[in-house]
Amino acid sequence: MMRTGSSSSYNVVMMNMAYNISLLRLIKISPAVVSSLASTVSVPIAVYFFTLPLPYLGVASSLPTGFEYLHSSHRESIKNSIEL
Repeated sequence: MMRTGSSSSYNVVMMNMAYNISLLRLIKISPAVVSSLASTVSVPIAVYFFTLPLPYLGVASSLPTGFEYLHSSHRESIKNSIEL
């Protein structure tokens, strides 16, 4: 019998496993440059996602100074695409 909220933690574990398997597959089938770029891009994306209000993490933290510009420009690009 599942407790309340356990399906959410199950989803987090499954997404983590899918992410790790996809990176391992990428390393297996692609050159080292592609794998390196994918790993490099995944770090800022992970930092951005941890600033969102995620379950079990409580209040989201703020972005570091270097990410504030990216966050505001991303917000403006979304606003501009909605206005079009």
